[in-house]
Amino acid sequence: MLRRGITFGAGTVIIAFLFFCHLYSVQLPDFLVGLGYGIGIALELIGLYHVKHESGFRRYKIQLLKKISGR
Repeated sequence: MLRRGITFGAGTVIIAFLFFCHLYSVQLPDFLVGLGYGIGIALELIGLYHVKHESGFRRYKIQLLKKISGR
């Protein structure tokens, strides 16, 4: 499993990269800019959710894995 908070950090890095591209007039297609901001915000929200609810989500994943594997 990924370290706690890695999704929040990845989202922050993506948004910061796109901000600096805009700041230094690096031309990226609008689709990539929108996709990058969307993925960055989504990763930040997932990271914030995991900070508060990590144990329940982890328990759900383990139960689902056991159900799929038949153990």
